[in-house]
Amino acid sequence: MLRRLNASDFELLEPHLTHEESPAGGLLYNPGDDVDTVHFPCGPSLASFMVPNEDGRDVETILVGREGAVGGIVSQGYLPAYTRIMVKFGGPFVRLQVRKLEAAKLEVSHAA
Repeated sequence: MLRRLNASDFELLEPHLTHEESPAGGLLYNPGDDVDTVHFPCGPSLASFMVPNEDGRDVETILVGREGAVGGIVSQGYLPAYTRIMVKFGGPFVRLQVRKLEAAKLEVSHAA
């Protein structure tokens, strides 16, 4: 997803990106958590949205890979997580604080 940005937009974000390895089964968000970080799966990594079923079991509803991101893209970090988000397949993730993403969006909109 980050590779689709034009060069000037990517330059605004690049200093704030962190690269980390996440193990399979790693927790990104629990329901009710503050959404303060955007997680970009890279390479073979996948994140999974797990929604609780009526009988208490979690049901996997969405898989997000390198074409997407989880956490704060739409909500701008103002809403708590509504579901559990787990690392389905471990590997590299790029992370960005939501406040840094929002600052970059403002900078771009003021320049336009």
